[in-house]
Formats: sequence, structure tokens, C-alpha cells
Amino acid sequence: MHRMLRFVTAILLALPIFLASCTANQKESTLTRADMRFEEGDFRGAIVDYSLVLEEDPKLARAYNNRGVARLRLGDFQGALLDLDQALSLTPYIGEGYYNRALARFSLGEIDGAIADYTEAIRFTPRYSKALAGRGHARSKKGDLDGAITDFKASLESATEDWPDRKAVEAELARVQKARDGK
Repeated sequence: MHRMLRFVTAILLALPIFLASCTANQKESTLTRADMRFEEGDFRGAIVDYSLVLEEDPKLARAYNNRGVARLRLGDFQGALLDLDQALSLTPYIGEGYYNRALARFSLGEIDGAIADYTEAIRFTPRYSKALAGRGHARSKKGDLDGAITDFKASLESATEDWPDRKAVEAELARVQKARDGK
């Protein structure tokens, strides 16, 4: 009887550790599935899975960021902004988070906020071609053509030759230079 009591006590003491391990494994499994769905373009499925992960761990900035980007891809800019705000409140030192929030702000017409976020992204990652190009677009929209030209040039200088956005940025640079020069 005494052995049985020790055995039951040992099991009861180990149970919380076992359950925590199962929960952590489940969270990792759901996070992996969310990432796979995101990569496959199943943004709705990814949002569901990131939401499940966040129910388990509401301080996981990566899940907020990725769910925010999935919402961006689906055109839910306000939902994206909420998630990206949360991600940045948890990890305010990640340039990509500011870049993603800038995309949401730009899409919502918050041009000044987008410029501020692109600037923060560039502060954390100075040769961030996408952020430089994004800020160039935002500055162009505000009428700051010289600032836009500077950003587009910096974007192209910092990008690799095979950067997928190179031709689009070159075309936008040419368009803005033409507009500035009145041609």
C-alpha cells in the first residue's frame, strides 16, 4: 500500500510537467502548420492556426507578425495593423515588423505613419531595399519627389542584381524623376 501511494504521488507530481510538455509540443506543431499554410498561400488557414497558437502563448510576437502579414495578403488592413501593433509592442527592435506595419498603414492611407514605420525599419536594417522602396512610394504619394528619388536610388543600390522588384523600382524612379523635372 505504501509503495502504491508513492507511485501515485510520483505520477501526480510528474503530471503537470508532462502536460506542459504536451502543450508546448502542440503549440510548436500548430505553429509549424501555420507557417506551412502561410507559405502555401492558405492565409485563412494560417490565421486560424496562428490564432490557436496565440491562445496558448499570447506573448509570441512572431505569431502576431505572421498573422498580421496573412491579414495583409487577404486585404484585412485594419486587422493586420492590430496584429502588427501587438507584435511590435512585444519586440520593438525588429525592422521587418516596422516594414510590415508600414505596408498596412500605407494600404489604409496613413501615409505619414507608413513613412515613420519605413524609417524605423531602415534604422534597424540600413540597406533594407524593400523598406527604402516603400518609403520612396510613400514620399512620392505625399509629393516629396526629391525624397522619393533618394529612396528609390538607395533601394536599387542596396539590392542585389536579381532582386525581383528591381524593374518595378527602376520604372517608378524614372516616373518620379520625370514628374519632378516636368517632362
